[in-house]
Amino acid sequence: MAERILRQPLLHLAPLARLFPYGLEIDTIGYIPEKKNRIHTVFNTFNFSFILSGKGDYRYENTVYPVQAPCVLTQIPGIPMDYGPQETWEELFFIYPLTAGPILTKRNYMNRKNPFWQIGSSETFFACVDDFFANVQALESRIQTDVIDGSCEQMIRTSLLEAGRLEAGTASPYLLDIEHYIDTHLHEQIIWEELCDRYAIHPAAFRRAWKSCFGIPPGKYLGEKRLEQAKRCLVESSFSVKEIAFLCGYSDELYFYRLFRKKVGMTALEYRNRFKDIFIS
Repeated sequence: MAERILRQPLLHLAPLARLFPYGLEIDTIGYIPEKKNRIHTVFNTFNFSFILSGKGDYRYENTVYPVQAPCVLTQIPGIPMDYGPQETWEELFFIYPLTAGPILTKRNYMNRKNPFWQIGSSETFFACVDDFFANVQALESRIQTDVIDGSCEQMIRTSLLEAGRLEAGTASPYLLDIEHYIDTHLHEQIIWEELCDRYAIHPAAFRRAWKSCFGIPPGKYLGEKRLEQAKRCLVESSFSVKEIAFLCGYSDELYFYRLFRKKVGMTALEYRNRFKDIFIS
């Protein structure tokens, strides 16, 4: 288990450049092992407060939510916030800028009608917490900054899945399993029908549940992941563009060339030449 510690109470990541920006870059991360004070304020950012231990309450508009860790509180810009521990609680929080609002909403991470969710005793969630702190403690370059962005989103997504709060109704951990399978088999042909058969779910129901969870259809998710992997290979490896295309699941290299240029705005070689020196430095 990773030690829960940050080098400083607040980590401001907004000024750091990203090699692979994808629209949901974290602004600030904070960790308070023993929070004692109550918060009365209106935020101008989108925030997620992960209560890892302890209890208290969260007063949101006309509702009072009893807080019992582990759970998540969200703070939406312009809405008065009133929350705090009964004595102390352990809190990890993420701050996103106003510009992240549309993406947070589209991906069902932020919903004014559902500002709070209980996670329950989840080994999966706390494994994400451990991974998060391990990644933050390794933050030494711009490369790791991209990892932190992904780690923060993974914690949000996992907490929602474990809470079973997805619009699709009974969001099962099978979605996490399929996501892990996709992420580790990008070089292979993904046959959706076979994955659905494995979990005994109808393909149409799977597509609805997946889109409700991730905000995009499964095919588009796969495409974005493959393109992201290709970008990393271009700057982190010496493989040829043709080899990278096949390693990332593109059986037609000419299709990969055209797609990369269309999506990224430059050829794969131009991308490598532009960012290779940054990675090495």
